Amino acid sequence: MNFFHHYRDKIIKVLENLVQNGTLPEGLPFEKITTEPPRDSSHGDLSTNAAMILARLANKNPRELGELIGEELKSLPFVQEISVAGPGFINIKLSPEFWYQELLIILKEKAEYGSSTTGLGEKINLEYVSANPTGPMHAGHGRVAVVADVLANLLEKVGYRVLREYYVNDAGGQAETLAKSTYLRYREALGETIGDIPAGYYPGDYLKVVGQALAERDGPKWLMKEEQEWLEPFREFAVNAMMTMIRKDLELIGIIHEVFTSEDELCATGAVTDVIEFLKERGFIYDGFLPPPGGKRQKSGSLVSSFSSVPPNLETIWIGLFKRLTGRGPILREILPIIMINSVGAIPK
Repeated sequence: MNFFHHYRDKIIKVLENLVQNGTLPEGLPFEKITTEPPRDSSHGDLSTNAAMILARLANKNPRELGELIGEELKSLPFVQEISVAGPGFINIKLSPEFWYQELLIILKEKAEYGSSTTGLGEKINLEYVSANPTGPMHAGHGRVAVVADVLANLLEKVGYRVLREYYVNDAGGQAETLAKSTYLRYREALGETIGDIPAGYYPGDYLKVVGQALAERDGPKWLMKEEQEWLEPFREFAVNAMMTMIRKDLELIGIIHEVFTSEDELCATGAVTDVIEFLKERGFIYDGFLPPPGGKRQKSGSLVSSFSSVPPNLETIWIGLFKRLTGRGPILREILPIIMINSVGAIPK
């Protein structure tokens, strides 16, 4: 039982009775009334803004109205103490018997305690972690992974159908750099002295294992090849090796994603071009100049494409917006609405 909702319903009932007996006028906005934890836990177990919301329309002083409502609330089950604080917050302290009763319910329902059908089976796609597949996970990835996975569990607990997605950033410059870094370790595994790792490459020893695996699988077949010949197979092999490592790390803390979406495969479908055209047609994209940082002069020719008329955080998660708008991809029509959790926020429902 959500006791905040439970007592809000009871407070609304008390207010309806006050309307019926003429103490309060009709047409008051009860929907704006909330119950929540007090800012100071010493004030009680829950607090309501009822008096402050209703005072002006009821033509009463908020604190006096709070006292009036508080007297009526004293008759509610398990209410031990009522106090009015500040401009009219009504604080409610519940008796120990309420908590004893709740403990008995917990012992009876066990793991089912707190479950509800609030979500009504609505489908939610939760995309999280999505660490770049260029190396092992770090502590920051782990923190986000745990927080988001708990969110997924909570959503399921209250009746949503949650699909956990990992968006694999396996396209673009970072993936190409990973391939080149792996090629160096491949040459090293075949006995070549590679010297210092070039600036901008990934220097981690974890790529030695990847290079060794390639050398054992393919031997020296790539040594005399041009870059355009080995770049793609090395990218694919290295990304797969990194994702295997990342999946194992996530499994160690009990996090399992049902879907891994490849950026490279998504781009290959033409989705990038499609979504940009889709947004341009609707006036959500303009070509222009970003304002320079404070105290800096604008560099000549720094033309950019940016979004207009949409929340700023969408600029960095337009792939998610595309999924939301078009349902492109093998699973996307089945998982709308989209909720994407990452370093910049979420696409609102």
